[in-house]
Amino acid sequence: MGESPRLFLLDMNDDDLLDLVTANIVDNDISVRLNDLGEPGTFLGRVDYASDTIDYPSAISMGDVDGDGDNDIVVTNTIDDKIEIFKFIFPEYESTGTYSVGEDPIAFTFTDVDKDDDLDVVTANRGGNSITVLLNDGTGDFTDDSFNYKVGDNPSSVDAGDVDGDSDIDLIVGNKDDDTISILKNNGFGGFGFREDYNVLPLPLSVSLGDIDDDGDLDIAYATDENISFLYNRNGIDFIGDTDRDGYPDYQDDFPENRGEWVDSDGDGYGDNMDGIPWNPFEYIDSDNDGLGDNEDNDDDNDGYSDDLERIYGNDPYDASDHPPDFDSDYIPDDRDDDDDNDGFTDTIELSLGYNSKDADDVPPDYDNDGMPDAVDFDDDNDGVPDYDDYEPLNENVQKDPNLYRFWGVEIELGELAMAIMMGIGAVFLGSIIITRKKRRYKKYKRRIDECESPEELKRVNHEMKSDTEKERLTYIQVTLLKEQYKHRIKVLS
Repeated sequence: MGESPRLFLLDMNDDDLLDLVTANIVDNDISVRLNDLGEPGTFLGRVDYASDTIDYPSAISMGDVDGDGDNDIVVTNTIDDKIEIFKFIFPEYESTGTYSVGEDPIAFTFTDVDKDDDLDVVTANRGGNSITVLLNDGTGDFTDDSFNYKVGDNPSSVDAGDVDGDSDIDLIVGNKDDDTISILKNNGFGGFGFREDYNVLPLPLSVSLGDIDDDGDLDIAYATDENISFLYNRNGIDFIGDTDRDGYPDYQDDFPENRGEWVDSDGDGYGDNMDGIPWNPFEYIDSDNDGLGDNEDNDDDNDGYSDDLERIYGNDPYDASDHPPDFDSDYIPDDRDDDDDNDGFTDTIELSLGYNSKDADDVPPDYDNDGMPDAVDFDDDNDGVPDYDDYEPLNENVQKDPNLYRFWGVEIELGELAMAIMMGIGAVFLGSIIITRKKRRYKKYKRRIDECESPEELKRVNHEMKSDTEKERLTYIQVTLLKEQYKHRIKVLS
């Protein structure tokens, strides 16, 4: 090959093998190397064709321009703004003429723009920002009157095809410097008076027509210096690009500038790929993946504490590890929880009795397990009889002294009853009065112990109680109960 070649492959001699044709820019000639029929894949010696008019041949292609069944060669002469025809005249190619086109022709294509069944030539002229249409007269010669049409800035490639479905050949041009593709539709007579420009990705270097989406019309593929992208034909009316190159044309893409999204099923403005609730137009995020959108879900981190509650406490409602203090993990913050250690006793009672409200193992005595400690429970065995009237307040099966006997509505000891019988009814009433007084005295001390607000006050009551005990103004059981109550109260006040 010559220096700086432009290559083309075609079966030039009808032997069903592809041959090589190159335009050699520096050498200003073209070269042909035939595929060896005896050893396909190897090529025979190079044959060069030159003429006085070839000057910087930048593009080359082959087609039967004269209709004789042989492929002819067309090459662009960039420097002198011409194309040159090399017809195959057995047994070799001969230059048969040059034709003026626009300034700096860089690319061209064969097509039949005027429907007369011969190949016309269309060139892209980067210097003049134009294309040139050369009409074939049917013999491989081209009319002197070429037709130039303005396109975008620095047209770098051209292709032809029926883009609007009217059976006429239309033209597309890639304009490198203004990032557009021009579409020129045929008026039915080989003329192109109307042009549409479409914005595309930067530096469209090459364009080609084909039915990319298999919908029956021709789409446009174009290459830039970094990417390949497309303009999709919409029934010949207009073309829509794929701006974000996600494989979905802009007219089918709800997010034409976001490669990661293309569908918004619920129309909420968030693509389905990022929309946690793509079927609900009022939701788009499901932070804890529980199937409820954050707008509906009042526990967005699914930590058991409502978002409203966490915001009140200054916690992050989207972070399950950040929640209000909750010692017993019952989902009630400690300052709202009456029982921080969940042991069945309220914090107020435990603290008032000197117990740890955050230790479930540190609990006050509660004989009947009713959640009311014995020290403040008026019925410790839960037998329905108040402790001050209960002979055994920690035994639900015993309520009264078996040694007492109710006589005429008054409880007296059996011994006292016997004596009363012996001494008469008057003595009985005397005994009952004594017992009644002891009960009243017991109740008085029980109330006073509960009402004491300081250890000193409690000691004074205890001193009085000891005096009445020595004078036998209280029964043994009453004294025992009062001592237990005194111990509990001392513990509370300490």
